[in-house]
Amino acid sequence: MQATATESSGALDDRGAGEHWEVRSTIRPLAYSVPEAARALGIGKTTAYEAVAAGEIPSIRIRGRVLVPRAALERLLSGTA
Repeated sequence: MQATATESSGALDDRGAGEHWEVRSTIRPLAYSVPEAARALGIGKTTAYEAVAAGEIPSIRIRGRVLVPRAALERLLSGTA
């Protein structure tokens, strides 16, 4: 019998023959793209890119990709940045 366990609910589903367990987990990203950070902040993409350029939103660049670290975003929102 195959069962699937989900981390969030701990629920098991019988999926048929077999003895295989599949554990699904949700991985929280360590950094967000600028559009993802904009959605999290409730602001537009353009505003977010402008805030990154002005240094108002902390960011890092990896091979040309601009990312907003989750920890920096959380500090910014908590007022401890």
